[in-house]
Amino acid sequence: MLLGAGISVIASCFSTSKLVSMLSIAFTPLLANVAEFGSKKLVPSLDFYSSKPNTKITINMESTKDLGEPFPKGRYAVYTATTTKVNQWETLNFVLESSKDAAVNPTDVDRMVILVNPGAATDNGVYYFDNLKGPTVTQFTDLAATSISSPINASVCFNKDNTIKLQIKNNSTKVINFANTRIDVYANVLGPKKQSFRTPITTGVLAANGTREVTVTTKLDLSQLGDYTIVGGVHAPGDNVCANNKAPQRNLKSQVCVGVNELEENQSIVFFPNPSSGEIYFDTKNIAVSRIELLNIQGNKIDDLTFSDKKSIVLPTEKITNGLYFLKIYTESASFIEKIELIK
Repeated sequence: MLLGAGISVIASCFSTSKLVSMLSIAFTPLLANVAEFGSKKLVPSLDFYSSKPNTKITINMESTKDLGEPFPKGRYAVYTATTTKVNQWETLNFVLESSKDAAVNPTDVDRMVILVNPGAATDNGVYYFDNLKGPTVTQFTDLAATSISSPINASVCFNKDNTIKLQIKNNSTKVINFANTRIDVYANVLGPKKQSFRTPITTGVLAANGTREVTVTTKLDLSQLGDYTIVGGVHAPGDNVCANNKAPQRNLKSQVCVGVNELEENQSIVFFPNPSSGEIYFDTKNIAVSRIELLNIQGNKIDDLTFSDKKSIVLPTEKITNGLYFLKIYTESASFIEKIELIK
């Protein structure tokens, strides 16, 4: 167990986790004077209480956008210290290790991570820490995603590119300048076709208590029919108010839109008979049809047909079983969907 006692504002928003062989605490403030720590001019220190002897403590200064494998990719500076006392408080002064990622710019460092006995197979000790001294916190952000403003309808057409928009709010009393603060707005899509989208905000400002609508994507793919849930959020380094970071959600259903005209040709093209026990004939009124997709009732494509004579079309059905189907009809400029029924 790892506990923080009397933590200053640098740790006002932190999470703890046990990851197989280590305990970690991650801080996400914006940090200043990091370069002085990387050059050994300054070193972090920490008051620590351990129930086990020779406990190794590691502090990583990291850039979240550069993190990756192999270690130490994304770690600007890695410090270590070892406890000398058991069941007593002591002040640990950390030593800079030589292993660090030289490609990381100190101005990109936005996280500190404390690791206790990293690499140990098991760890049942009890640890406390206090008075962490490290880089200066320069700014806190209290930014939250408050709602999903698009899509609005509970049902959407499966054959369209859909847009996801989120409303974000600055809950702090300070103006946020997006040019100076790295902000990412994201949306995770759960359902038959899982997707993740993320877009950075790099320009403009947001006044205190101000709101802004952000387009996360215009390519939400709902081509597989079914129920979906969109979960939105915002990542702001230095966001120290965890309670405001509740992710808004929207539930929707992807369905085939029948009878929705996307162009005047939809009303001009006639097909018959419907229901049909055999071939289906099209009267295109001289409108060129480039191809027709045949979809089952679940919206899955089962055939893709092209025709040499684009204005005199006969749809064969001998290989198709009885049931309801959708025809996605493509002209030179657009497409639309109609429903057919086969009864043989």
